Amino acid sequence: MDTTSYHSGLTVLGLPAERGRWLLIPLGTSVLLCLGSVYAWSVFRTPLEAELNIGATASLLPYTIALVCYAASMPIAGFCIPRVGTRTMTAIGGVVVGLGYILASFATNIWLITCAYGVIAGTGVGIAYGVPVVVAARWFPDKKGLAVGLTIIGFGLSPLITAPLENYLVETYTVRPTLRIMGFAFMLIVLAIAITLKLPPRIGNPASIWQLQRLLSPKLSPKFAQKPIILRTVVLLCNWHADRLERDWDFQPRW
Repeated sequence: MDTTSYHSGLTVLGLPAERGRWLLIPLGTSVLLCLGSVYAWSVFRTPLEAELNIGATASLLPYTIALVCYAASMPIAGFCIPRVGTRTMTAIGGVVVGLGYILASFATNIWLITCAYGVIAGTGVGIAYGVPVVVAARWFPDKKGLAVGLTIIGFGLSPLITAPLENYLVETYTVRPTLRIMGFAFMLIVLAIAITLKLPPRIGNPASIWQLQRLLSPKLSPKFAQKPIILRTVVLLCNWHADRLERDWDFQPRW
C-alpha cells in the first residue's frame, strides 16, 4: 500500500487534516468553557441567600454536590463514550447541563436547586468533559500534550469569563432569568459544537498508524524513515499495541 496516498482525502471541517485539526482545539475549548461555568456558582450565592433566607453553608450545597456528581459521572461516561460515540456524548452532556440550569431557575428551595444544579448539571459536566480531551489527543499524536493542554484551558479559564457575564445578568435580570439564559446558551453552544467533535479514522494495524502520523505530521516522517528498520518496526508495534490497549481498557472512543 502506498503510504503517501493513504487517507489523502482525509479532511477536518473542510480543510486538509494537518491544518483542519487545529480548529478542533478552540472548539473543544469552547465546550469546556461552557462546562467550567459550574465553578462560577459564587455569583448566585448571595442573591439566593437573601431570596431564600438561607445561610452560607446551605447556599454552597449545590456547588458541592455538582463537584461530587461531576467526578462520579466521569468514569461512567468514559465507559459509555466508545459505545455511544463522541458527538452523541457531547450532545447529551450539553443538554443535561443546560437542563440543570433551567430547572434550577424554577426551583423554590435550596434542595430543589441542589438537585437541579448540583445533581443534573454536575452530571452533565462529567458526561461531556472527556470528549474534547480525547478528540484533541487523537488528532495530535505528535503534539498530544500541547493539544490537550490548550483544550482544557477553557475549563480553567471559564470562571474568569462566565462569572463577570453572569454577575452582569444577575444585576440586570436577577438570579432566575440568568440561570435560564445561561442554561439555554450552554445547551445551544455545546449542541452546535458537538457535530464537529469526531475522531480520526480507526487504526487497526501498525502500517495504518504510521500512515496516519505521516498525514498529520509529514515533517516528522523523513527523520523516522531514516531510522534502522528494526527500530521502526519496534516503535510501530509498540504504537499498535498501545492503541489496542486504549481501545480495550481505557474506554476511549474510536469514532
